[in-house]
Formats: sequence, C-alpha cells, structure tokens
Amino acid sequence: MNVLVTSNCNRRCPYCFAASRISFGDGPPRPAPRVISRDDFREALAFAKRGGVPVLGMLGGEPSLHPEFVDLVQEVLQEGVEVKVFTNGIWREGDVERLSERVKDAGPRLRLVVNTNHPDITPEREQQAQRRLFRALGRFCTLSYNIYQAEPAMLFLPDLILEYGLVRHVRLGLAQPLADGESSHVPVEDYSRVAPHILDLARRCDESDITLGFDCGFTLCMFTPEEVGQLQLAGCAVRATCGPAVDVGTDLSVWACFPLATLDRGARLSEFPDMRSLTTYFDERFRRLYRTGAMEKCVDCRHLRRGQCSGGCAAHVYRSVNP
Repeated sequence: MNVLVTSNCNRRCPYCFAASRISFGDGPPRPAPRVISRDDFREALAFAKRGGVPVLGMLGGEPSLHPEFVDLVQEVLQEGVEVKVFTNGIWREGDVERLSERVKDAGPRLRLVVNTNHPDITPEREQQAQRRLFRALGRFCTLSYNIYQAEPAMLFLPDLILEYGLVRHVRLGLAQPLADGESSHVPVEDYSRVAPHILDLARRCDESDITLGFDCGFTLCMFTPEEVGQLQLAGCAVRATCGPAVDVGTDLSVWACFPLATLDRGARLSEFPDMRSLTTYFDERFRRLYRTGAMEKCVDCRHLRRGQCSGGCAAHVYRSVNP
C-alpha cells in the first residue's frame, strides 16, 4: 500500500505515468489537496496497521516536498511499520540532515528508493542533491531506474552504488503508459529490444555482488529461456505479473495503480474495512486486464494461463483493446 503524501513534483521526467494524479507546480490546482493533511495521513497509516500491511510506501509527486516530510517518516517508524520512500533524491538540504539525525537506529525498517535518471538528462544541481543524500543516508538508499527507451543506458548504476556504498540492489521498472493518456514508454511488442541491455546490466551487477529486482509489467517472452536462467543465476528476481499495487491519494481516494488511475475515480479508503477487501475490489474490477495479455500471442500462452506472466502492464492491455 502506497500513500501519495503530495502531488507536487520538482522534476519532469519524460516517462512520467503519474501525471494524472500529480502537479508540477504550475497551471490550475488539482481538485484534491496538493499535500495530505496530518490527520488523513494518520488515518491511512491506521488502515495499514489494522490490515497488517508490513511496509507503507510514501509516494509523490516528490514526497520530500511535503512540509512535514521528516515527521511523517518518523511517525511511520514509531508506529512499528516499515516505510519505503519512493523519491528522486532532490531534497531540501535541511531535510537530509534532520532525517539522518532521526533514523540512526532505523536499520532495514527504512528504505529510500531513489529514482535515478541517466546523468546525460539530469541537470548538475539535481545530481549534486542526490549525491548529498547518498553521502548522508546511502545505507538506506536503493537505486531505481525506469526504462522508457528500447536501448537504455544503465551501466552507470552499479558504479554509483559502489561509489557511495548504497544498498547493493537495483529496482528496475518499465515506464508504462496511462491507460487513456500519453507518456514516453517502450511498446510491449518491443520489449525484446530492451532485454540485451538488462542482461548487460545484470552481468555488470553480478560482478560486484549487486542484485536486480523487477517491478511489475515485464513479460517472460521478452527473454529467451537461456536469458531467464542467466538472470536468475545473476541474482535477478524475474517478475512478469501485474496486479493492484493500491495507491492512496492526498484526499484518501484510492486507485489500483498510476497507469490505471484515470479508469477508476471515486473509490475512497473509508469504503473498505481492510487491505484485503481493497485489493480484492481492484483485482475483480480489472480482472480481465490482468489476465488477458497485451499481444496476440498471449491468447495461447501457457505462462499467462498458469499465472506466470500477465502479458504486460494492464494499461497496455487496455490500450490494445481500446486503440
């Protein structure tokens, strides 16, 4: 379960698929508040605890732009819940110092998943801000990279991990389209073009004892059986399924995930007694999208039939039947 603590963002990534729910600080304000109130955040946290959610994700926009960001992180930890902050690492300098002071004993209960773009498209000031975060809180930082081009340049990631002593793991995501909107992404039919670059990264990481993990939306058929074996041996957790992540908005509205956010408006956290009922609601609502596959060859695919692969992100499936 993830809580959107602010819809403000201080970056404009070309592949952003959260645009339907966030604001870049210009234009008309969104109907929902741009930052979550302390009371609503506590309500979401209480819901997570009541449902036995082991890890609470904090999302944005950029979550560090919430005026009480450090206090929110500390409150989750004090409630005995692990917290995973999905951030771009471009924080206010004072917040880096304050959080560093307050989480000295947090250990693995705090994870900072830092979305990292290639240096060629990252302004120097943003790189400096990330390096400041890495120097102070590197032991909590896991690098994240969203693939939005068929030939991604990702080999800088292990070097960054080794330079700053970051967590020896890389989270790989595929930039997904909005179900009924536009953002930069690789068409699902072209995923096999991405595969060699993932293999190159896996080999480079394996040399330094760094593992890889896949977020949702990958497909098994983008790799050969031999490549799947190579990834497993290199410590890569190959994942090719899709399902509700469950995101909570600043107004305590809920949606299955950002790519499907525009298809489901109006559901609210207060309408559900616990996390299981909330997940079941979205799983049933989007069942056909999760179990159809985005390509023609998915129709007869035994891996999809057995639940080993979802045939791509549900947003790709939606777009394939609603061109």
